[in-house]
Amino acid sequence: MTIYVLAMIKCKLEGIEAVKAAMRDMVPASRQEPGCLQYDLFESAQAPGTLQVFEAYVSDSALEAHRGSAHYQAYRAKVADCLAEPVRVELLSAVNVAPLERREQASPRVIT
Repeated sequence: MTIYVLAMIKCKLEGIEAVKAAMRDMVPASRQEPGCLQYDLFESAQAPGTLQVFEAYVSDSALEAHRGSAHYQAYRAKVADCLAEPVRVELLSAVNVAPLERREQASPRVIT
């Protein structure tokens, strides 16, 4: 069963660039994890300093492996002082989701 995650990262305004820089390392490393199906970073157009990460994993154990990975632990240490509040994580249940193969055809846009 696919595990979907939505993480909301509210940054201090002076810390947003440091968090984005840390995420530039985190995103490709996470996508390389064997159990990661999707790992996408978004920035809110309505709430300055707010990032959201949409994630999908093949199983609970793949999600736990992600949370225990060296790149995840390094990211958490780098951004700890840049956050306005603790990261909010929600586990999601799929209702109507396009197959992942279809999404792979789209070209990702990268935050610069």
